[in-house]
Amino acid sequence: MNDCFKCDLSIKRNNIVYGKGNKDSNIFIIGEAPGYYEDKHGAPFIGKSGNLLRRYLGYVDIDETNAYFTNVVKCRPPNNRIPSTVEVSTCVKYFLSKEIEVIKPKIIVTVGATSTNLIFGSIEPITKRINKVFTLGNKQVLPIYHPSYILQNGLEYKYMEHIVLLSKNIDKLMFK
Repeated sequence: MNDCFKCDLSIKRNNIVYGKGNKDSNIFIIGEAPGYYEDKHGAPFIGKSGNLLRRYLGYVDIDETNAYFTNVVKCRPPNNRIPSTVEVSTCVKYFLSKEIEVIKPKIIVTVGATSTNLIFGSIEPITKRINKVFTLGNKQVLPIYHPSYILQNGLEYKYMEHIVLLSKNIDKLMFK
């Protein structure tokens, strides 16, 4: 379905960027919104930030064969701005909630503040939630920094430590 016109993001988008990966996976990775390359090619996490995340996750054997990758909103916001409340609530209602319902993940990895605040239903600095494991209903939530934050702040050298800790937490939860 490439015909969603439920919010203003549809006006300038090239593609709706649906989730991609293993639909039977226990690991569900949620970012904020598609960027330029994601919008151009219709796939999540393939731009500069997404490639960094995928590369580092690949080092700990997390990829589309054993995880599902998606975003809170499915269309690129103009100038890569943060999606509005209306855009988020529309996409959650028509897409993200259905993805979660179909995939039935055990573990949700939230990438950045937008997806983290959405899942928790409250706004709090992401630094208070990073590298911790939270239980929400029957799901475990593991917030991580968005790779764009890492790139903007020159912290690539520390991101691997962050991803290794994520992997260890996932391993503990999977074999719990």
